[in-house]
Amino acid sequence: MDTELEQFITGFAEGDGYIGQDGPWLTLKVCLSQKERDILDHINSLMPNGTFSDNVTAWQLWYSGRYAKPVIEMFSKYVVSITFTARLNALLEKINLKDVAPHTPTITWLAGFWYADGTSGSSGSYLHLTFVQKDPDVLNRIKQVFGGGVYPAKWRSGAGYQWTPNSKDSVTLAQEFLKYPFCRVKAERLRKNLVLTGNITPTNSDEATKAITLRQKRLNYEKERYATHKDQRHTYNARKLQEAKAIREYIREHPEVMKT
Repeated sequence: MDTELEQFITGFAEGDGYIGQDGPWLTLKVCLSQKERDILDHINSLMPNGTFSDNVTAWQLWYSGRYAKPVIEMFSKYVVSITFTARLNALLEKINLKDVAPHTPTITWLAGFWYADGTSGSSGSYLHLTFVQKDPDVLNRIKQVFGGGVYPAKWRSGAGYQWTPNSKDSVTLAQEFLKYPFCRVKAERLRKNLVLTGNITPTNSDEATKAITLRQKRLNYEKERYATHKDQRHTYNARKLQEAKAIREYIREHPEVMKT
């Protein structure tokens, strides 16, 4: 396996993975999780001897004992997060290997991280990429290399932080991410958003038709929302003018209220 794929898998693990020891014998454990199984199947084809489990919300790929050791050694060459590094060093000590320091994130590592815990969207000609984590540490380290901003975020299951690159950089990053389409659903969604924003050309007439249809639906939605908002503002302003007029007339008829 080449170094780029190793970086990709390390980023994926830091986005949505677990490393530790489990059971009465404190067996080494590495777990990678994802809702779609195809990316885990691909990783298992590159690093055989993993076992699968399904915890209802996501698929999990486990490496245990002697099969976990080479995976942990691989992580030590590319790990970025300070928190993940601390957990990793605790395991490296158990297997008599030297501690490591956090590394600088590469774009390949970032691709793996995004496929684990990122989303894409579009608005007009703008592509949006979002990376979410409960701990802002790794997001701040990404920001130091790739720019963008880190902001507090909330979602249904809790709260944390998100990193969003600049709109221009989002296109460059997205095109790099498509070089690793191991998660079909996310890759197709990302490509669709690139087509919708006019950043890549549709590969066939069917894709072009779908893009035009979706653009028209979004345009119609924006027009309807603007019209509704305009009517609401008009009604609100008219009510405020009536209230102000009524107050002025009352004061004119009852000037004593201004003396109290």
